[in-house]
Amino acid sequence: FFFKIANHNLTVVAVDAAYTNPLQTDVVVVGPGQTTDVLLTANQSPGLYYMVANPYANAVGVPFNGNTTTGILSYPNATQTTPIPILPVLPVFNDTPTAFTFSSNLTALVTSPFWSPVPQTVDEKMFITMGLGLSTCGSNQTCGGIFGQRMAASMNNNSFVLPTRMSLLEAFFRNVSGVYTTDFPDGPPMVFDYTNVNNSFNQSLLMTPKLTNLKKIKFNSTVEIVLQNTALIGIENHPMHLHGFNFYNETHWECPLAAGLSSDSEQIILVCGLFTAIWKYICHGVWAQLSWWRTEGHRNLHCRHRLPTFLSARSRSICIHLLLK
Repeated sequence: FFFKIANHNLTVVAVDAAYTNPLQTDVVVVGPGQTTDVLLTANQSPGLYYMVANPYANAVGVPFNGNTTTGILSYPNATQTTPIPILPVLPVFNDTPTAFTFSSNLTALVTSPFWSPVPQTVDEKMFITMGLGLSTCGSNQTCGGIFGQRMAASMNNNSFVLPTRMSLLEAFFRNVSGVYTTDFPDGPPMVFDYTNVNNSFNQSLLMTPKLTNLKKIKFNSTVEIVLQNTALIGIENHPMHLHGFNFYNETHWECPLAAGLSSDSEQIILVCGLFTAIWKYICHGVWAQLSWWRTEGHRNLHCRHRLPTFLSARSRSICIHLLLK
């Protein structure tokens, strides 16, 4: 979402409970489920000023609710006789340059007592593709997806399905086998031209299995992940976050029309595995594809509160789960 207050600048000081270098801006971009802390200086003439938010959505051909939500910032002594509240000019719904400029200018506050330096060594490397796909409709069923199949989202061509026997956490803590596997792949099963729209409906690339698999990493290890979006079925971006963790955003490549992790973008992050449990690495949205990471070990407070990463925008739900071992 784009958020503005008419005639006012804002100073971003934190994102998702991680301090950032102060960023002065007249527009804030915030993803689903994301928290952004901003400071407002009320330095305008006394009056009424609209606070406005509207969606940012750059997925081509995908319908969305384009309504604008408003509130009013009222200065002391402003009355009903005050002139009509001033309405800010918002970016258009698909203003990717504005979204990317905002997110790319968010940097960690290195003077924060919670900041820690970027790890200089990497224990594991992963290359993760993400996007839409299809899963088998099933016999004697009718499905509304492309080619008569079910729509699915996936990472490395794995589309997560929740276990029915018991929860992942219960299986983990009770050491129950057969509920999930730990063979989530470190890379995609096939190398192809990921951002080529000519592959968008290539049926040899679209089918994705439904699996309950996790990625297992050692406690206190550092994992480097290259996130690569694809142009399969539809082009859109993904606001990714890892439950229970922040991570270092090392670098980001994309074309001029992309923002966040869009179809022509690639991003590298570092994750430090610190807390015993199973953690979702997820994209918020309206579809329910899941994968999991699992983490095991003793709690350790080293290497915490890392650089926040914002990958922007609306998208379907995609995630993997991390098992720390």
